Amino acid sequence: MSVIQIDSASLLRQISCLFAVWGSTCSVYAQSVTIKGYVLSEKDKSPIDAASVVIRTPDSTVVTVGVTNENGQFQVLVPKHIDTLLVQLHHINFENYAAKVKANEVGCLYMKPLSRGLAEIVVKGHRPLVKGRDGGLSYDAKILSQQSSVHDAYAILSGVPGVIRQGQDLLLVGSPRFSIALNGEIPPIPQEHLIKMLQSMPASKVDAVEVYYNAPPRYHTNGAVINVITKETLEQDNHLQGEMYSTFYHHHYPYSKAGVNLNYLRDKLSLSMMYGYDYQKRFLTNTLTSHHTVGESVYDIEQKTKETSSYHSHIAYFNAGYKLPQGNITATYSGEYNPYIEKELEIMGNATGNNHKKLHDAMHSASLKYLNSKGFQVGMSLVNYKYDGKQDFEITSPARKSKFKSDFGQHIRTYRAYVDNAHSLPGGWQVGYGLSTSYTEEKDFQSFYASNVTDNPNISETLNEWITRAYLKADKKFSEQFNIASSMAGELSVVSGKRDYAIFPQVNATYIVNPNNVIQFMVSSNKVYPFY
Repeated sequence: MSVIQIDSASLLRQISCLFAVWGSTCSVYAQSVTIKGYVLSEKDKSPIDAASVVIRTPDSTVVTVGVTNENGQFQVLVPKHIDTLLVQLHHINFENYAAKVKANEVGCLYMKPLSRGLAEIVVKGHRPLVKGRDGGLSYDAKILSQQSSVHDAYAILSGVPGVIRQGQDLLLVGSPRFSIALNGEIPPIPQEHLIKMLQSMPASKVDAVEVYYNAPPRYHTNGAVINVITKETLEQDNHLQGEMYSTFYHHHYPYSKAGVNLNYLRDKLSLSMMYGYDYQKRFLTNTLTSHHTVGESVYDIEQKTKETSSYHSHIAYFNAGYKLPQGNITATYSGEYNPYIEKELEIMGNATGNNHKKLHDAMHSASLKYLNSKGFQVGMSLVNYKYDGKQDFEITSPARKSKFKSDFGQHIRTYRAYVDNAHSLPGGWQVGYGLSTSYTEEKDFQSFYASNVTDNPNISETLNEWITRAYLKADKKFSEQFNIASSMAGELSVVSGKRDYAIFPQVNATYIVNPNNVIQFMVSSNKVYPFY
């Protein structure tokens, strides 16, 4: 008599796969379909936990992402009209999987195990979400990108724990303000220009994001810093790589941007170029109704405004690097040119009028930096900014009519140089010191012409500012979870002949319990500078 053996666990998984095919079409609501499936090992049919699931259309457009549970099951929502799906599976212990399937026939998907043996030892990789570094937190950009669909470098920041997005602005929980740095350095350009440059940089170029609630002294600034680290290309990879992108939105008016990124590497030379074009047109309305009582009289005020603004923006970035035997030298240029900015304001109600502005500005920045493998770096930069505009304003009320014209502008030039050094000491301690100095020339002017004023004041001011800063720091990494960093910085500023001194003590202690729980202790001091 023959005996038939049945593996109950294997049979249950096969039955589950049949039910998954049926279940993938059971839940339909709001023009979406719930797709269910199982991810199993091809070797022993065991479920695969924590496998990344990416659902795309046949032309590779990302629809949604998901992750499998401990039973190997995943469940995602896809638009109802999509019949064929491109399913991609990723897991560090298995080979990548990609196949086109029908939306109602997902069922069970099988991945091939991946292992590398060295002297009978299996090595398995692990990518932690967060690591402690120099008193701050370093987040893996690849893992951040998997948590949500992002297209540019600036959008990745909104996925960092503790960073909240409000409209187009980012807020860092626990800090009233922060600066954005690029590759360990705050570029010598206004932050709004850097944000536009990051919005034009593809997300695939970002390697990690570092968050410092107390910026390390090498940044030569106070307060919080979010540092964006771009990927480095290996020296042996001689190649030319390019990327093009375009985005289109439509609210009341269309908004579009497009750009190109090129990277060239040959031997010890690396070149990166980025160009972006941005066009926006906005429409805003505001209605105000109020009743003001003066004595025994009540005055009704009704006001309605319509504002239309439009601009064209060109953003360029160029970086050239050359590797030397003991370090590398880098030259960088970044610029933004807005040749046409126009704003039209129409006023209606108790008073009528209009305000018409035409503006244009340009910013150019060039820097040169040398960094060696032992932590010594020296650099210099030059920033030139020019802003000019014209305004034509007219308003008519029951009491009077006013009309004026004005020309205004601002020209700024900043020179900056810095030097930093670091040493490793016995016992895991590191010490560092550095010096930076900057000189700024600022010129502001305004010409004013009013129809009912005989004495039209013209304003012209010049401001010279010199800031020198020195620091000394010490830090130690006790483990992968715990590190301490401390520093003391002194600053001398001379603004239009007036001297001012300040010191900035700083202490950071960070303990990472797990990626979701981080304990930080900080002592910091800050100084608020005027915006240019």
